[in-house]
Amino acid sequence: MQLSSIDCSGSMSGNRIRLARLAVLKALKLLGPEDSAALTTFSHNGNTIRPLTQVDEAGSMALRNGLQHTMPDGATNLFEGWELAAKALSTIATASRVSFCCRTVAPTEV
Repeated sequence: MQLSSIDCSGSMSGNRIRLARLAVLKALKLLGPEDSAALTTFSHNGNTIRPLTQVDEAGSMALRNGLQHTMPDGATNLFEGWELAAKALSTIATASRVSFCCRTVAPTEV
């Protein structure tokens, strides 16, 4: 299972949002049709782009399409993004693999 919560605040414009999308896409490629994934974003509000979705052909396409529509805007409300991801996680009884991808840190921020 993969839970991805992407920072879509204004500071993620340009290459930062592109790299965050790329990281999630690469992680999705590691999943098989028996896996599931959820995608949330956060800026001034949290947003569930895709709830927990089986990563079969249709689910993978829906996750990728949702990811393409993530645009940077607003302030950073990290708590709400993580809260939505935690709610997605709470919908399952057990998971053998869980990965959580949050924010791409640009070299200028390090």
